[in-house]
Amino acid sequence: MERSSNRTPEAYKHLDRASATVLIFMTLWAPWAFGSATPRTLQILCTAAYLSGALLIGKWVVRKQTGYRPSRWSEPTPAGTRLIRILAGLNIAFLLYVVIGVFNARAVGEYIPAGENQGVNLNYVERTPIVWLPASYDAPVSWNAFWRWFGFSWVFWAARDWFLGKTRTERRETEVDAVVFPGQRLQWWLWTLSGSSFLLAAVCVIQRLDGTDKLLWLLTPRHPDPNSIWSYPTNFHFGPYNYRGNAAEYFNLVWPLVLGLWSFSRETERRRRGVDVRVGQGPHILLLPWTLVIGAAPIISGSRGGALITALLTLAVGLAYSMAPSRLSLTRRLLIFGGFIALLAAAIGIGGSVILGRLRNPEPDPYSNRLVVFRESVRMMQDFKWLGSGADTFATIQPFYKETLKETWTAYAHNDWMEAVITLGAVGTAMLVGILAIALILPKHQLRYGGGKTNLGMYFYLGLAGMLIHGLFDFPFQMASLQVEFLLVLAAFTTLVQRDSGTKT
Repeated sequence: MERSSNRTPEAYKHLDRASATVLIFMTLWAPWAFGSATPRTLQILCTAAYLSGALLIGKWVVRKQTGYRPSRWSEPTPAGTRLIRILAGLNIAFLLYVVIGVFNARAVGEYIPAGENQGVNLNYVERTPIVWLPASYDAPVSWNAFWRWFGFSWVFWAARDWFLGKTRTERRETEVDAVVFPGQRLQWWLWTLSGSSFLLAAVCVIQRLDGTDKLLWLLTPRHPDPNSIWSYPTNFHFGPYNYRGNAAEYFNLVWPLVLGLWSFSRETERRRRGVDVRVGQGPHILLLPWTLVIGAAPIISGSRGGALITALLTLAVGLAYSMAPSRLSLTRRLLIFGGFIALLAAAIGIGGSVILGRLRNPEPDPYSNRLVVFRESVRMMQDFKWLGSGADTFATIQPFYKETLKETWTAYAHNDWMEAVITLGAVGTAMLVGILAIALILPKHQLRYGGGKTNLGMYFYLGLAGMLIHGLFDFPFQMASLQVEFLLVLAAFTTLVQRDSGTKT
């Protein structure tokens, strides 16, 4: 890997620090600000996303004008370079696909939010859309989706650029064997995410035990008419999230990363000291209890899907620990894994009654009637299977597929994969799948020189997989805060390296 041969321009330093500040702000803001689900909190999140893009463009301009080449933790192989270009190309193509649907719109939705006539009127455009191009059935809604996704695309590239860079201390390190990978920036971000998520999980649990009907004791969630059969159950929300399932999805994304940071930090401490490190030594001791609390939160939330994914991830971690080579004795491994089981048992004691009640009565309220929504979604997929109905238009067209007049108006398909096909078609969904697939294989096509081996990638895989599985029966990717956190984790993952050249240049 080539080292930077020139001094860092002052302008670049300021832009880089500002970029770090914005990315950390978004990491914290996205979940804490009521899940970024209110108009004002979402607007702030999107503004920060565009600011991260502006700062990245500024860094590119400085590099171009000064010829500055920042020191990187890794460099792509020739195949990796092609993959990055394809990834960027697919990103641009997807955004163009969405915006074409806006300008080629078929209709605009006029919403009737309440009353006996609750639903949507479609006001069709006067011109005839081009049939072989994507066309939105609600142009304003798809237009908003485009601008949101455009901003979030900048978040991914800005985060990846920042994670790859080295700090001043790391740039000055000349001994390859003394270099620790991943670098300080990724470690800082993981510690920030871990500490924030632990505090959030603790607040969520306390709030559930307190029985408050407000989000973070501050905001009363939007309820339907309390005299209506469509009113939410009292435990429907959890922490800052109006829907407990979204909170469970966030925590299941994060807790494998916290556990991975503990494993990495412990191994790093051992390498520095040159001796084995006790489980209770070093600051990373905090990470194990943090992991346990964060991992218990999805069960305490009362989310059936959250509890299921937590159990699957715990099983996967247990299998990985039992098969992976480690300096930890079998006794220590069993103690750590036993701690997980013990806390999960405690979590079941707190939230298990809610989950058991919902399992015994799988359809206690209209909001849980997933089977009806599934049947409707299948019919929508058949009608919009190739080019889709337009980004974010599920809520617009769903009323036209209701099986009965008394059925509720559903905003989400409760299956993000099906909703992607409905709104984006097979073409748009294929682009998204391609973007995800390239990002997941990118670490195999990058080279790093020194820094020791790391197994962090396994924990990133688990966290990302957890949210992708959640998407099979819920709607994590319809929530802006979860989209941002997922993209930040994915960007961090793409900077990891699964190959080490073993040589110094």
